[in-house]
Amino acid sequence: MNVVELTGADLDYWVARAEGYDAEVIAMHGWRYCRIDVPYHGYQVYEPTQNEMLAARIMQKHFYTVGPAPLEDQNEHGGALRVWMAEAQMNPGFHGLCKADSPWVAICRLRVAEAFWGR
Repeated sequence: MNVVELTGADLDYWVARAEGYDAEVIAMHGWRYCRIDVPYHGYQVYEPTQNEMLAARIMQKHFYTVGPAPLEDQNEHGGALRVWMAEAQMNPGFHGLCKADSPWVAICRLRVAEAFWGR
């Protein structure tokens, strides 16, 4: 599995696993989403790639640094593409960096990389 290729519900699933949740990907009415089982509360939709509060908790918990990084490439309108970077600078065992079009996706990809490949 390549972390850079993970998106949507699949990325949410692996983030949930990295955070210790019992998770599964559900497909219903053309929508795929990650569902977690929260003890004493039941099932909940878990989408840190779409929910900035969930992504921010992950970022703060693991001391990630997030910021924009312009690329040399041009978009269809002639402007520079905006890319976000998430970096694990404060982690003594894993110094990774992930990029994505969204800061939340960058945080999620970094969390998966740290949890499963940073050991």
